[in-house]
Amino acid sequence: MLERFEKANLQLERSKCDSVKDPVTYLSDTLSGRRMESSLENLKAVQEYPTPKNVKDVGAFLGLCSFYRRLFPKFVDITKPLTQVTRKDTEFK
Repeated sequence: MLERFEKANLQLERSKCDSVKDPVTYLSDTLSGRRMESSLENLKAVQEYPTPKNVKDVGAFLGLCSFYRRLFPKFVDITKPLTQVTRKDTEFK
């Protein structure tokens, strides 16, 4: 990275650089070394989501959960029953 700055004849202000900052919060996720963790505050939105009352609500909930899919191994298997409810040929119960 520093070589690219030098080739472009750009200078850095040391007081404004945080190149080795650990951890960093970005889009409400915490980046630390090689790990990325979601904020527990954001996961509360999933935990406290109201019970869906129709197919549109189920789709909205799946959309919210999909944002965190990287945190859940076998996400597709876990959400399969909900995804089936959103199909046109399925009756919502």
